[in-house]
Amino acid sequence: MKRIIGDLKMSEEMSFVDKMKNYFNEVVNKLEAIRTQLSKTIGENEEMLDAYEKLNKETEEGIDSYKTYGEEETPGLQEALASICDALHKENEERVEMVHEMKHQFIGPLKELLEEWKSKNTEIREHKKAQKKFEKIEKKLEKVKDKPEAKRKPNELKDKEAEYQKAKEQMDKEQNDVIDATLNFNKKKVETVDSALKNMLSIRIEFHKNCLAVLEQVQPKLDAVDPEAENDVVIDLPTEE
Repeated sequence: MKRIIGDLKMSEEMSFVDKMKNYFNEVVNKLEAIRTQLSKTIGENEEMLDAYEKLNKETEEGIDSYKTYGEEETPGLQEALASICDALHKENEERVEMVHEMKHQFIGPLKELLEEWKSKNTEIREHKKAQKKFEKIEKKLEKVKDKPEAKRKPNELKDKEAEYQKAKEQMDKEQNDVIDATLNFNKKKVETVDSALKNMLSIRIEFHKNCLAVLEQVQPKLDAVDPEAENDVVIDLPTEE
């Protein structure tokens, strides 16, 4: 009777261990999937910022072509083109600042988050080792239980049950510690990603606002161009004498 009660208790413990193991694995797998996607998002955004830096170079080449072209144009268009060049140059400066801020206030915090997750992965791997050790002890205990009592060594069952209990307590402690740390990390992840996204939005709004203000200054120069007056400058008709 005692053996039956003991087996039932052990079965209940094993069932709970399995449930906790499944829960733990689900949490870890979920966060690992998020980590993979976050890593991809960081990579794509870094490529986008690299493209912005290449665009700056191309824009400077475009500005040079405007300047060269303006040298051949009428005074009114020369002034308008000069204003456009100045605006595009300032827009480039704003873009350089935007890329710098994005790297530090958006990409930076996300990369730090990934590094912290790597350290959590080390803890998780250590816990999985403890899990495997526990499972081996568990199997050994089952083998001892299956032996006829006459073939067991003195105190063999008692010793294996004590070893099992000790391993289970150690595994439970490590598992709970890792779960707590993982859940705390998940909270920090949400806070960090939310803050980084707010930074990204704020930086972009500031960039577009500043660019718009610069470009709006060009409009009066374009509006001031008088086609008729410019035409008279270009085509200086000879007069009869």
